[in-house]
Amino acid sequence: MKKSGYFKIGYDFSNDKDVSCLVVIEKKGRGYSIINTLYGKAAEDLYKTLIGEKENLKEKNNEN
Repeated sequence: MKKSGYFKIGYDFSNDKDVSCLVVIEKKGRGYSIINTLYGKAAEDLYKTLIGEKENLKEKNNEN
């Protein structure tokens, strides 16, 4: 499959005051299309993966 484009990621983590949310949006012409919306732990886990935090945690755990 040959395809190019880009996604935008929006997130809102309110420290247990509300449900965590992460939205994946794709640029479509002049507008945007929501690809996926994740909530709770799934949103937090994907966020950590995207910023590399999960990999850093795995590496630290493997060192000990």
